[in-house]
Amino acid sequence: MTSPSKFHTQYGFFCGGDPRHFTPDEESCSPEEIAAWNEACAMWDRADREKLTLKAEEGSCRSVYNDKGELSLHITMARYGIGVSRYPCEGESCGLCEIGDEPQ
Repeated sequence: MTSPSKFHTQYGFFCGGDPRHFTPDEESCSPEEIAAWNEACAMWDRADREKLTLKAEEGSCRSVYNDKGELSLHITMARYGIGVSRYPCEGESCGLCEIGDEPQ
């Protein structure tokens, strides 16, 4: 068991980083999406065991802006489906953090 830490939770698509900080919603995801997530987590676990550093995965969403800086297109690519992400809280107390165990 790890010591408590502060984190943010978000329900939605995987936003990038370590896929082990994401948990697919099994009722809403396809078996292929869950299998892809399991494979990615296994790769990160293997890298940890072998003391390798992986480049953080890119997120599932892209935004395209026009010349004026206005949002003109939002693209969602949900390779792991929809689910819950947990991110470490950056600040001492940002008002959005929850207390709990760091994801395993």
